[in-house]
Amino acid sequence: MGYFYEPPRHHRGHWFGYIAASLVGVLLGAALLLWVGPELVMQRLEGEAGFPRFDFPQAPDWPKEVGAGAPVVHVAETLGPAVVGIVNEAVAGYDFRGRAFLERRTGSGVIISSNGYIVTNYHVIADANEITVLLADGTTEVAEVVGSDPPVDLAVIRIDRSDVPHARLGDSETLRVGELAVAIGNPLGMDFKHSVTAGVISGVDRILQVGEEYVRLLQTDAVINPGNSGGPLANYRGEVIGINTLKLNIPAVEGMGFAIPSDIVKRIVEDLINEGRVRRPWMGVTILDRDTIDRFRIDVDVEFTRGVLIQEVQPESPAHQAGLQPGDVIVRLDQRRIDDIAELQVALREHRVNERVSITVMRDEEEVTLEIELGEVPRE
Repeated sequence: MGYFYEPPRHHRGHWFGYIAASLVGVLLGAALLLWVGPELVMQRLEGEAGFPRFDFPQAPDWPKEVGAGAPVVHVAETLGPAVVGIVNEAVAGYDFRGRAFLERRTGSGVIISSNGYIVTNYHVIADANEITVLLADGTTEVAEVVGSDPPVDLAVIRIDRSDVPHARLGDSETLRVGELAVAIGNPLGMDFKHSVTAGVISGVDRILQVGEEYVRLLQTDAVINPGNSGGPLANYRGEVIGINTLKLNIPAVEGMGFAIPSDIVKRIVEDLINEGRVRRPWMGVTILDRDTIDRFRIDVDVEFTRGVLIQEVQPESPAHQAGLQPGDVIVRLDQRRIDDIAELQVALREHRVNERVSITVMRDEEEVTLEIELGEVPRE
């Protein structure tokens, strides 16, 4: 017969108390270990092995004018009322009786003044028979063309309205790669008007050929679709830092859209409004670069690896008056390094007629810097 020991009844309560106290101690110890242990381990690793601590970066403090909302929301609400849709009843051709065939094209634009001046792309309003502007409040107005600049793909139109919402042009020269970029426009027509896409500034100094001219453009990965052309690219303050103009539509390539920088837009728009045309600076030289010489196997006497070779200087031109000579190799215009014709063309366009600039050339293996007062491209 087996024996089973039962403690006296007056000791049974103490037995359960011991068990409860032990459980509480274990739980408190585990909590203390979880709370203090990792910190002690990290301190030990830091002290003995230099193990780096990682602190999650804090979100940046946006300027007060951005408000409590997200920056993209702020841009959409700030700039959106100044973005317009443009419908161009363009002449596509004529029949045998001379009657015009009209083609409906759509695009975007942005109002830049309270009295109705609007910036857009030239290709949006090209060959226009009638231009209709759809404002953010849903009203429509017929616009007139103030002036256009096909080589840079810019145009200014105007509606007969006063006190309309308008955008502020920002400073594209201070942009940095990685900054927020927001595009607003009307992709694929007015059914998707005022679409907002966001990304970053991917590049600030991209030289691309647009038509027959080279243009310095901003690169962004903010989505730019057909119909966004002529619309604004904005910074986080809601300022226009570019006018969307094109995207690379190549298989296997995504997120490569381009905008005309606002600093270039300002100069061209000012000329178009004040003069009705763009006054382009001119030096009066015939030039070659290394790529052109190699491609067409042109025989030249001057050896150079970078820069632009002056082949001819026109008599009485600004270049002639400044002392430039055939055989000089232009390597710098003001502070911009010049490697080829595209860079010289773009650098010249960023100056004004009658402005004085410095030209640095290599002449007989010596560096020479001259001052030149830019003239205006002669009219044909």
